[in-house]
Amino acid sequence: MDKEKVVEKMLKNYTTNIAIIKNIDLDIEDANLSDNPDLEEVERLNHIKKQKQFEVRRVNNMLSALKDRNLKIIEMKYFHRYKLKDIAMELDLSPVYITQLKSKIIEELADSIYDGKNYLGKL
Repeated sequence: MDKEKVVEKMLKNYTTNIAIIKNIDLDIEDANLSDNPDLEEVERLNHIKKQKQFEVRRVNNMLSALKDRNLKIIEMKYFHRYKLKDIAMELDLSPVYITQLKSKIIEELADSIYDGKNYLGKL
């Protein structure tokens, strides 16, 4: 899988990962409230939670380097699921230009975490 596709997958999973973390917190709380908590299950849930938190932090780190307009494009596309034509209309830009910008932003994000080493191979 090329690095741009990995970045897009990370962005697409971002809001889902946040919801998973919140649900895991509820599951852990529920387990701890029971008379006989399953400690192995709580440990498993904590492990999954840490993995998801790491993925969320990685995306946050990537996005922290973006300029405002580029961040807005990424948020609208991947977090709010806008279509590119709707993003173009919202930002008063052409759909073709938005498509080009999105590709450029994804490439920059991929380069920022790739940085000459095969970091993405670990994902």
